[in-house]
Amino acid sequence: MITYYAAASILAAVSFLLFLAFSDGKTVNSYMMLFALLLLITNGGYLAISLSTTLSEALLANKICYIGGCFIPPVIITIILGICHYRVPKFVYALMVSYSIVVYSFVLTTGYNDLYYSDASLIRYNSASVLKRSYGPFHILFTILLYGYVAILIGIVVYTMLKKKDVSTKTIVTLMLLGAGMVSIFVLIRFINPLFEAVPAAYVFVGYILLFLNRQLSLYDVETSIMKSLSNQTTYGYVIIDKQKRYLGCNSAAKKILPDLEKCEVDKLIKEKSVLEAIPCLSGAISDNGIWDFEKDSLYFECRIERTMHKNKHIGYVIEIRDNTEKHNYLGLMFNYADELKTEVDEKTAHIQSIQNKIILSMADMVENRDNNTGGHIKRTSYVVSILIDTIKENGLLDKTDEFYNDVIKAAPMHDLGKIAVDDAILRKPGRLTPEEFEIIKTHSEKSAQLVEGILRGVEEEHFVNTAVNVARYHHEKWDGSGYPEHLSGENIPLEARIMAVADVYDALVSRRCYKEPMSFEKANSVMLESMGSHFDPSLQNVFELSRPKLEQYYTETAR
Repeated sequence: MITYYAAASILAAVSFLLFLAFSDGKTVNSYMMLFALLLLITNGGYLAISLSTTLSEALLANKICYIGGCFIPPVIITIILGICHYRVPKFVYALMVSYSIVVYSFVLTTGYNDLYYSDASLIRYNSASVLKRSYGPFHILFTILLYGYVAILIGIVVYTMLKKKDVSTKTIVTLMLLGAGMVSIFVLIRFINPLFEAVPAAYVFVGYILLFLNRQLSLYDVETSIMKSLSNQTTYGYVIIDKQKRYLGCNSAAKKILPDLEKCEVDKLIKEKSVLEAIPCLSGAISDNGIWDFEKDSLYFECRIERTMHKNKHIGYVIEIRDNTEKHNYLGLMFNYADELKTEVDEKTAHIQSIQNKIILSMADMVENRDNNTGGHIKRTSYVVSILIDTIKENGLLDKTDEFYNDVIKAAPMHDLGKIAVDDAILRKPGRLTPEEFEIIKTHSEKSAQLVEGILRGVEEEHFVNTAVNVARYHHEKWDGSGYPEHLSGENIPLEARIMAVADVYDALVSRRCYKEPMSFEKANSVMLESMGSHFDPSLQNVFELSRPKLEQYYTETAR
C-alpha cells in the first residue's frame, strides 16, 4: 500500500511540474495550477497516513488530505465552467468556497470531539498504516459536497453537449471521460480492496486529464493565441499606455522602430522627443481608433490607436506601428504612373477634341459658304453667345455652373449645322423664301440636332452632348410657344436654347443680308426689348441690356 500512495504522490508531483513546464508564465490557468498544488498536498497527506506510527500523526495527515478533499471539487468545477465558457456570478463561487470552509472546519475537530469522526484508530495492513474511522453526524456534509459536485459535473457535461455550440466536441468527450473515469476508479479500488483509498488515484487521473485539456484548450483560446502572435511577431510594433498616457510597455519591434522607447520609464509620461513626434497623441488629444503616418530614416510607418479593455472597462490604449514603406513606395509609383497616364490621356483627348472642333467648324464654314443669306452668321452668333455668358457670370445673373456656361459657348457654332442637308436652290436663293421653302428651311433645327448628336455621342461627355443637341434643336422656339419645331413655351425651352435665340435674332437684325440692309443698333435694341416675353425669355432682358455696349462694339469693329 505504501507503494501505491508513494506512486500517487510522485505522479502528483510530476503533474505539478508539467503544469509549470507547459505554462508560459503569462497565460497559465491559475485554477489548474491551484488544482495541481492541492493534488500534490492531498496525495502527500495520504502517503503520510500510510507512514504514520501513531494515531495523532495519522489524524494530522488526514487533515492534510482533507485540504484536497474539501477544496479540489470546487476548483475542478470552476475549471470546467471556464472550459465550457459559462459565466457564473461571483457569489456562486463564494458559496462553493464557503461551504468547503465549513466542511473543513468540522474536519479540523477530529481528535477533539465526535462531530466529524465518532471514533478513529490506527491499524497496520501490508506494512502500511491505515486510519480506521467511524463517521460522526457532520460527516454527511462532506458526502453532500462530494456527490453534489459529481452531479454538477454530469449536469454541466450533458447541458454542454446538448446546447453549447462554442465548445469543441473533443473537450466534451474528454470531460465525459473524466467523470466516468473518476467513478470507475472509486468502484474498482473499493471492489479490489476496501482498505485502499481511491481518492489519490482518482485525483491523479483527473490531474492528467486536466493537463491534457490545458494543452488542448490552447488551440481554441482565440484571445490568448492572438496575444501570443502579437507579442512574438517582429513586423508590427506595439506601445501600451494607460488612460493618463503613462507608458506601460512595448514589444521589441516597437523599440527597433523607435529606439528611444528604451529610455521610457514604466508608469511615467513619455518625454523623448523622437517618440512624441512619431506618436503625437502622447502629447495631445487622443482620438479613439485614430490613424496617422510618420516618416523616419526614409521609412514610412502607419499608426493606429485603439482602446484596451478589461472586464468591459476602459483601462488604456494600444498603439500599433506598421512599416508601410513598401505600400507607400508602391502607391507612389502608382500615382506617378496615373499622373503620367492622365497627362497622356489629356493630351490625346485635347488632340481629338481639337480635331473634332476643326471638323465641326469646317462643317459650319461649309454651311456658311453655301448660304448666301447668312454669311458669317455662325461665327458671329458664337461670339455673341460668349458676350452674353460673360455678362451673366460677371453679374451673377443666373445660378448655373461654369461647366454649363462653357458647354453653351462650345455648342453655339453647331446650332445651324443641319442646313448642310437643305437643297442649294433654297439655301442659296437670293431674296425672301416662299412659305413652302421656309417650311423646308425650318427642318434644319431637327437635322442640326440629329447631326450634332451623331458627331458627339460617345465622344464627348454626356452633359455637353445634351447641351449642344438642345441648342441645335430648340434655338428657334419662342417664349410664347409660337416657335418651331415643337412649339415649346416658357421654361420648357432649355435655357441654353433661350440664350442662343437672343444671339441668333440679334445677329439677324444688325447684319447685312442679301435681301436687306443691317438694322441700326437703336432700332435693333427696340425690337429685342419689345420681343422680351413673347419671343425671348424675359429674364434675359437684363442680360441683353448689360451686354449691349460690348455687342455694339463688336459689330462696329466687324463692319457688319
